[in-house]
Amino acid sequence: MRNQRENADNVDPNRQHDYEVGSDDNPSPETQAMIDYVVPLEPLWVADLHTQGGMYYDENENPGDMFHSSNFWPNASGVDPEAIELSQQLNVAMYDHAEGKANAQLSVYPGGDTVNIARNAYGARGFGSILNEMTGQMGDRGSRMEGQMVRIMRNENRAILEETAEGTLRDRDSGRVDEIPDRPDFGEGGDWPWEASTE
Repeated sequence: MRNQRENADNVDPNRQHDYEVGSDDNPSPETQAMIDYVVPLEPLWVADLHTQGGMYYDENENPGDMFHSSNFWPNASGVDPEAIELSQQLNVAMYDHAEGKANAQLSVYPGGDTVNIARNAYGARGFGSILNEMTGQMGDRGSRMEGQMVRIMRNENRAILEETAEGTLRDRDSGRVDEIPDRPDFGEGGDWPWEASTE
């Protein structure tokens, strides 16, 4: 059985972002199409939107207790410090505008440091980069939870777009990323879908 993160060629598109524009070697054509489109634009920043699944609560537990979003910035070796600072400013802006709204609880995603990951690859190119992993965009949660998650995603991404347009984003203190709590570690076979056994 193919891993749910892999494309039809059994390649994870999320791990193929370090190829050059126009490359014929990228094993993920969908990722190469993004590189070919985004990089020539020379954007100020790139947002990488994902679904992280999330904790599955028992009927008597409160879904509001879970972290709804886990975000991160580039952390690969060699990423320009200015790109890291801008990326952290994006995370702080998102946290300040979205935390608590629509019952949102944000955390820092425990992401890897290889340059092939989107946020690291675009950071290495000198762009600001934010990973935005949303919890709970699953059909088994019902329409009310889906609506809540849409509102949270909208609030988070509207915040960074508005601050960029207003010119206030660069006034953010990037060091405040330390205020954002780490996403809980649920351990081996935990409640995050990709941590469960696939045997």
